[in-house]
Amino acid sequence: MKPFKFLLPTLTLLLVLPVLCRAQLLSSILFVEDTQDLFSNAEIIKADLEELTGGTFTVYNTFEEGKSPSLELLQGHQLVIWYCGSDLEDLYFWDGMDQDNPVLETYLEQGGWLWLIGTDVLYDRYGPAPVDYFPGDFVYDWLGVKRYQLQTYADDGGIGLPFATPDPSAYIFGLDTLTWQFPTLYYVDGVLPREGALPVYRMDVGGYVFRDSICGVYHPVHGIHGGGVMSFFFDLALVFPDQLRQETLLFVLEFWGSIVNTSSPDEKRVKARVYPNPVHRGTLCSVQLTLEEASEVTGRLVDFFGRTVVCLPSTGILPVGQHDIIIPLSAVPSGVYFLDLSAGATTGVLPVLVGQ
Repeated sequence: MKPFKFLLPTLTLLLVLPVLCRAQLLSSILFVEDTQDLFSNAEIIKADLEELTGGTFTVYNTFEEGKSPSLELLQGHQLVIWYCGSDLEDLYFWDGMDQDNPVLETYLEQGGWLWLIGTDVLYDRYGPAPVDYFPGDFVYDWLGVKRYQLQTYADDGGIGLPFATPDPSAYIFGLDTLTWQFPTLYYVDGVLPREGALPVYRMDVGGYVFRDSICGVYHPVHGIHGGGVMSFFFDLALVFPDQLRQETLLFVLEFWGSIVNTSSPDEKRVKARVYPNPVHRGTLCSVQLTLEEASEVTGRLVDFFGRTVVCLPSTGILPVGQHDIIIPLSAVPSGVYFLDLSAGATTGVLPVLVGQ
């Protein structure tokens, strides 16, 4: 049992954000309240959502219901925000029994969209870090995490996390450095993302002992428009001042709106990956794909706004089997891009991270 965490936030009146009118938000959100909420943290996030969406979201409380939401309920919404807060024991995210949640796994297998928020999420299931994950593990396959590296406060000599800073390659526009209601934040999980998962937030890049460890990850599970999971391994309710928290929530919801509203879950998907990924400029990079029928492969690298940066060379008709197609990146600036692929009746969108 870990030391008791004094995380009683001060409830304040919400500020009306001047940027609300430009938000491309979702019309159907399921807010899963997976915490006994001893500190009313969930109420803060629900109040923010009420302000941002006009109340167009559904709340499901796992501890009141005594179980996880059904597959039908999850599938009935465009986005599931699974909020675990700061009071983390026996989470229904882990089926209430510290095991993989089969309903949640089915939801993600079928292209669901999930935003997981909370401190100690990995600790509740696995105990102290470090823990390594491999293909076939829920955390690796769906959360996009290769290694649970550390926890703030528990592993930093009792200091806690001073700040969380947007990753330089983060493609959720508008994010700013996060500060807390307290001088530091306890029990934030630091992780190493797997290949294809993208960092969103890093721990304080200044003098903190675990600077640059990642505490926010986005994993486009089936390609950027085919289901994905974002994990904030900290409690968003504890961000302060209020306007910073509300703006962060808004920018992330705008990101979700930009991809979920344009997704096509019924499309047949091409079997492909980009390797290596991330890739350094000047390094040879290719898309490795498997064709189940002879077809021409076309593709273009686009930025977050959908602007074409570079096109794949013409392939002509390729036979059934495995192929490597070079992606011409020599003139592409560093940043996050998406490879939009088409091969016969199959399509796919793969993230590509280009470094210096």
